[in-house]
Amino acid sequence: MLRQVTRQLCEALNWIFTQHNILHRDIKPGNILVRDYDLSTETIQVALADFGLSKSIDLLTTHGSRPGTLLFMAPELIHSKHSNQEIAPFSVHSDMFALGVTLFQLMTCNTTLALAQFCMEGEDMKKFLKKKLIQVESLKDATTTSYSEEFIDIVARMLMLDPNERITLREVLT
Repeated sequence: MLRQVTRQLCEALNWIFTQHNILHRDIKPGNILVRDYDLSTETIQVALADFGLSKSIDLLTTHGSRPGTLLFMAPELIHSKHSNQEIAPFSVHSDMFALGVTLFQLMTCNTTLALAQFCMEGEDMKKFLKKKLIQVESLKDATTTSYSEEFIDIVARMLMLDPNERITLREVLT
C-alpha cells in the first residue's frame, strides 16, 4: 500500500509542479489525507493537503524566513538556515527529500522526534546532518522484508544529501 501512497503523492507533486509551477514546501505525514481505504482489496487513495506554505517557483527568493517543518527539511535548507551562507532556495529536490523523510517514517514507524528536538535546541548542525545521514544509511536495516529492494532504493534516493543526486519525480513515476 505504501507504494500506492508514494505513486499518488508523486503524481500530485508532479501535477502541481508541472502544471502550476508550485512547490509544496511542507510535505509531512500530517499533510497526507486518506480519502479511501479498502483492506479487502489492499487499496488506498490519498491526497496531499495544506498548501498554506506552497509557493510559485517564480516567486521564490533566497532572502527571508525558511517556512516548513524542520524535521522534514532538506539538508541544504537546514544548513543555510543555520549558517551565514545565502539561503538555499526551495526546489522540487527539497520537496522530494521531505517526501523521503515522510516515507521513511511510514516504513519504519520511526517519527525521529529526538532528531527534531536535537536540532531545535540549537545543537551543532553538523551533528544533526550526520544523524540524518545515518538514517539514510540505516534504511535497509530498519525496514522489514515486506518492501522490495526497488522501493527501498527509491526512498533512499529521495534522501540523498546532495539535491542533484536525488531521484526525480519522473524517475519515480516511470
